[in-house]
This record gives sequence, C-alpha cells and structure tokens, in this order.
Amino acid sequence: MYRLVLILLLIASYAPAEMKDPVVCKADPKQSYALFVPSNYSTNKTWPILYCYDARGHGKLFGEIFTQAAEKYGWIVASSNNTRSDDLTWPNFEAIKALWNDTHMQLAINDKRVYVAGFSGCSRIAWNVGYAYPKIVAGVIGCSGGNHESHPPAKDVPFVYFSTAGTRDFNYPEMVDLNAKLEKLGLPHVLAFFDGDHDWPPPELATQAIEWMEVRAMKSGLRDKDNQILNELYDKRMKAAATKQACDAEIDYRTISDDFSGMIDTSPVAAKLKTLEHSDDVKKEKKLRDHIQDEAKQYLMDLLATLKDFEATNGAMPAMADLQKRMRIHELLDRVKKQGDSEEGLAAQRMLEAAFVHLSFYLPMDFIERKDSARGFLALNLAEEIHNDSPRVWMYRTRLYALSGDKTKAVECLQKAVVLGFSDPKILENDPNLASLHNEPRYQAIVTKLTN
Repeated sequence: MYRLVLILLLIASYAPAEMKDPVVCKADPKQSYALFVPSNYSTNKTWPILYCYDARGHGKLFGEIFTQAAEKYGWIVASSNNTRSDDLTWPNFEAIKALWNDTHMQLAINDKRVYVAGFSGCSRIAWNVGYAYPKIVAGVIGCSGGNHESHPPAKDVPFVYFSTAGTRDFNYPEMVDLNAKLEKLGLPHVLAFFDGDHDWPPPELATQAIEWMEVRAMKSGLRDKDNQILNELYDKRMKAAATKQACDAEIDYRTISDDFSGMIDTSPVAAKLKTLEHSDDVKKEKKLRDHIQDEAKQYLMDLLATLKDFEATNGAMPAMADLQKRMRIHELLDRVKKQGDSEEGLAAQRMLEAAFVHLSFYLPMDFIERKDSARGFLALNLAEEIHNDSPRVWMYRTRLYALSGDKTKAVECLQKAVVLGFSDPKILENDPNLASLHNEPRYQAIVTKLTN
C-alpha cells in the first residue's frame, strides 16, 4: 500500500506528457531528478524505463526530448539533475544509485527493459552502466560521446546501442569510429546524425531511438511482437531511407534488414541493397568519408601534441602565430568559408570545434588551477579566432581577471558575456573564482538582473 500511495501521489501532481521536476530522492535529498510517466500508467504491469544522464545535470531539458515517444510506447523517463561529464567517478556514482533506488522504490519497473541515455561524457557513464547491469540494461543511447575506456567495444557488449552526433560535433569522428567497430563485431547498433553541434539530439531523433529499441525488444523476445507497430515503423524507415543519398540509404537499408528480418517480409530491402552494393556513387562516397575520417584522426593527434606543448610549464610562452599555424585555425576557417556544409566543409568545422572546446574550456580551467593567467588569456584569444561570439570565452576572461585582481575588467568581460547570451546567476553566486567580485555594485546589479 505504501508503494501504491507514493506512485499515485507522484502521478497525480502533473499532467500527462509533462515531466515533474524536481523529484527529490527520499533516501538522499541532495539528489533529484525529472520524472515522466505515461498517462496510462498503472501498477497492473511493469514498464520500461529510460534513465538519462546529462553532462551538466539538466535533467528536465535532456529527458524531455524522449517524452513524446515515451508516451506513445509506454516508457517511464527519469533524468538526473546531478550527473556531470567532467567527473566520471564518485558524484556520478551517487547520482545514478540514488536515481535507480528512488524510482525502483516507487514505480513498477520492468527490470528486463531498463534503458540508459547519456550526453557527452555522461554517454560513457551510460555505457558503463550497461556493463554493470548486463541482464537488466537492454539498450544504451549514446549522445555525442562513445564508450568508456574501461570497456572497449567487444563481442561481449551486453546491450544494443543507438548513438547520435551533430554534423559539426567535435566528437563526430569518435562516434563514427565506434560505430565501425560495432559493425565489424556484428553487434546491433545505429549511428544517426542531425544538423547541429555537440548537443542533445532533436526530439525526432530521440523518438527514433526509442522506436528502434522497441523493434529490437520484439526481435530479442523482451516484449511481445506487435505487427501493427512493426509495419508502421518499417514503412516509416523505408520512406526515410528512400529520400537519402545512395551511401546513407545503403546504411539504412542494411539496418532495416537486420532489425526486421524474421519478423516481417524484408524482401524489398534486399532488392534495394543489391542495387546499391554495386553503385559507383556509394563507393565514391565511402572513399571520401574514409579519407575525412583519417584526416580527423590525424588532426586530433596533432592538436593534442600542440596543446601538450602549450601546457608545458618548463617551456617558453609559445607565440600566438605559431599556435594558430599548428592548429591550422586560419586554414580551416578558410575551408569552411569556401566549402560550407559539404562533407569537406563540415569536416573542417568539426576540427575547429575540437580545437575550440580545448581552448575555451579545458585549457582555461587548467590554467586557472595553475594560476597561469598569461597562458589562460592566450588560449581564450585563440578560441575567439574560431568563435568571436562565444559567452564562454568571455566568462573565462571574467574569471581570469577576477583572480588577477582586475575587478573593473572582470565586470566588463562579464557584461560582454551577458550580451552574448550568458544567463545563469547560479554560476555567478557559486563559482569560487568569482568570489572577489561579490561586493562590486556592478557585479551585484548583473546578478540581480539575471535572477529576475
């Protein structure tokens, strides 16, 4: 009765197809999550659940992209507000444990159909959770982040895997590489792209992920076959494949054949594959993509070597022009300008994004910890060459000036960050690097404005 009352109270407090947020974990009040249950939920049966781990703990924002499909197919969605991609150990362990325990205490969950989704570094955490519960986690959705290094792809991967990446995502090459390894191993997998950067997939792609998991569950016997759903999804995917260029269509048809064979007639797919297998256009496109992937891998190796030299404390401060040349910043910007959103142009954008995330985030964090403001400012100047409208660049300048004691310039940089889109007052209140600014009237005015 206690469990039933908790469930009814939980469900009655929000409308169907909406997420309740925050739900505070009863055993650990420091942990919370956003929760969606389908409108027809009852305790008369158990339900599939999708656990979501966002890189910055944006539980509701990440979880919401799955709720439309979750309502249609009868899934619970629980999305943590406490996961973080840059700390892969204890805090995430605590968040995952609290989320798991609280939902299992209160909801009727099908423990053969647990799914996990992660974004960026938390995608690696989702992969590890799949290994930790091999007979419980049926599928993993990896968004813009691949496998955890502790479990490289192998024949023993105990779950099916749906992954996504933006066309300008700096982790795109990693996702392509992982997908190729899963293909070689003969494991069920999908890699779906969307027009965008390093980000959550759009709701339409999140829906495709759940639809794919439903088909794979029918194929493996984890749920009863539903011919109406099978035919609906088969037709939907065949129509989508028919609109794509030959190389992408071939990939889609192969996946469709693997997913639906043995459940419905897939002979039309076989006919299309036979035509595409010998297509010169497909062979040419695959050769181009292989070249682009090889270039991306080499660029990343060269970039990391350059950054290692940049970070070296025993060396002289490198010249900005030398770093620009080694990172190929101007060359790649020119390539983007000339080639736009062609395969080559997108590849150049991804290489620039790889450099940008290091120059505007990882390096400034490291230099702040080392109290090396000169290298910190140099990294941000390089980052601004790539994106001159990034609030992140100006926020790190704010931190560097605050730590160096120049409060006037710190506040000016913060004002610029706000103009460019920075809008989180909690960061201003809680970031210890900004503590010296708390009594500054102009800083307080910005905090008040953002809070209101």
